[in-house]
Amino acid sequence: EDGEYPNMSRRQLLLETGTAAAVLSSEPSEASGETAVAAQTKAAKDAETGIQALRDPLAQSGCATPAMDRQRLRLDGLLPPRVSSADVEVARCMKALRLETSQLARYRILICLQQENLTAFVQTITEHADELLPIIYTPTVGEACLNFGTLYPRPLGLYISHRNRGRIRDVLQHWPHKVDTVVVTDGERVLGLGDLGAHGMGIVCGKALVYTAATGISPTSVLPLTIDVGTNNQQLLEGPFYLGERESRIPKSS
Repeated sequence: EDGEYPNMSRRQLLLETGTAAAVLSSEPSEASGETAVAAQTKAAKDAETGIQALRDPLAQSGCATPAMDRQRLRLDGLLPPRVSSADVEVARCMKALRLETSQLARYRILICLQQENLTAFVQTITEHADELLPIIYTPTVGEACLNFGTLYPRPLGLYISHRNRGRIRDVLQHWPHKVDTVVVTDGERVLGLGDLGAHGMGIVCGKALVYTAATGISPTSVLPLTIDVGTNNQQLLEGPFYLGERESRIPKSS
C-alpha cells in the first residue's frame, strides 16, 4: 500500500523508476549536448564502482552492509533493500548449511561465502568452529581436493609453476594482501590420497582457514601457496579438468 512509502506514494515511485529507466536506456541526442553525455559517463562509472565493490568480499558485508556504505560504494539496488545484522547473516549461512545433506555441498557454500562476504565468513567459522572445522578441513577437504577440478572457485591462493622460474618474485607480488603466514604444498602427498598435483591447493586453503577458525585472524593474512612441479597421477593428467601443468612431476634431484 501507499502507506509503506512515507515520503512517496506508490504511483510516484513507479513514475520515477520508469523515468529513470528510460533515461538509462536512451541515447543522448545532439540537442542534449555534453551535459547528457557527461551524466551517462558518470552513471557508467558509478555502476562500475558498485559492481567492483560487490565482487570484493573485503569492501562490503553482503546484506549486512550499512545504508551509508551502500550509498558510498554505489551498492544501492545491487543488494536487497533490507539491512540485516551480522548475526542474521551468520544464521542465514548456518541455515543453508544444515539444509544440505552432503559435506561437499556444505564446503561449496562456505567457500562461496568466503569469496563474497569475508566478514560473515570469519564470524561464521569462528562462532561455529566445532561444527564447521570438519567441513573446511579434514575429512571434507580431502574430498574437495579430489574434486577440485570441478569445484574450482575464484583463486583463494597463489600458484607458482616451474615455468615461473626467474620471475617468482614478480608472481608473488601479484598477491594483493599483506601476508603474515604462508602455507605451502607441492601436492605430492595430500592426506593419504596420493599425488594430487595442483589440486593440493585445497589442503593449504583448508589449513589456512583452520588458523582463522582457531584464532580469528583474517584469512587474507595467510597465503595458501601451491608449487606446481607436475604430477605423477596419470588419471589427473589425462582428465579434462586438471588445473595444473600437464607434465610428470619433476624429480627432487632436478
